[in-house]
Amino acid sequence: MNSELMYIGEKIRGNQDLLSERVEKVKLEEGAELGSLRFKEKKQELFEYLGALLVDEESEKSMQVWAREMGQIALEEGFELDHILYTFSVTRRAVWYIFEEEIERKHFTTETVLDVNKKISPVLDDVTYYISQIYMEEQKKEWTKTQAVLAELSAPVVPVLEGVAILTVIGEVDTSRAQILMENSLNESSRLKLNHLLIDVSGVPVIDTEVAHNLFQIVKSLELVGVKTLLTGMRPEIARAVVEMGIEFKHVKTKANLQQALADIGFFQEKR
Repeated sequence: MNSELMYIGEKIRGNQDLLSERVEKVKLEEGAELGSLRFKEKKQELFEYLGALLVDEESEKSMQVWAREMGQIALEEGFELDHILYTFSVTRRAVWYIFEEEIERKHFTTETVLDVNKKISPVLDDVTYYISQIYMEEQKKEWTKTQAVLAELSAPVVPVLEGVAILTVIGEVDTSRAQILMENSLNESSRLKLNHLLIDVSGVPVIDTEVAHNLFQIVKSLELVGVKTLLTGMRPEIARAVVEMGIEFKHVKTKANLQQALADIGFFQEKR
């Protein structure tokens, strides 16, 4: 191995504190966040890996593990991804800081400098890639959680009487939305021990063949678990359009409003 590479590698490994302080100084001067002691110590390990890389090719294998651990710490401390990427940009500059004297006196050949860059730059690129993956995975988890919350809010099953609840459907009912409505209805019917579920479609702008099919699937799935259903709130213009399209609701009970639906299942409001 090139003796100059060995020298550079050992010097990087032996000056981890100095290099870490250099990175912190540059970040401080440029107004960037510094992070906790744990973050700083983890970041300092990078110089050990970079130095070892010039001496031992095998050290590259452990960089991925380090990068993922570093990314997790950065997430826990609330750092934005651009801050982490900026940190590695400063790191590239800091590596040559401890060799200023050697470079000024031209102790290293141009070939050696190029070799060092060829070894270190791809590793730092890989590190930023692995850390970016961590952030992307976290964003995906957050997105999934958000979608789950929105899905639950978009299909609220509200109990009104013992064994009776209302599912208010607002907006278009495409296949994916119908799946959410079905799953939430089944789960809530089981949880609330429902006998009847009144499905209010007054907020559905259009009921065409696809929407009707999706509603029928929801009704059938509920019937299979012993929950009787009633569709309510079908507006006159919607009903007219349904008839014109030849869509039949003969297998689904419908009522004009909630009062009629409750009366149909045996609940009457006392007259005063």
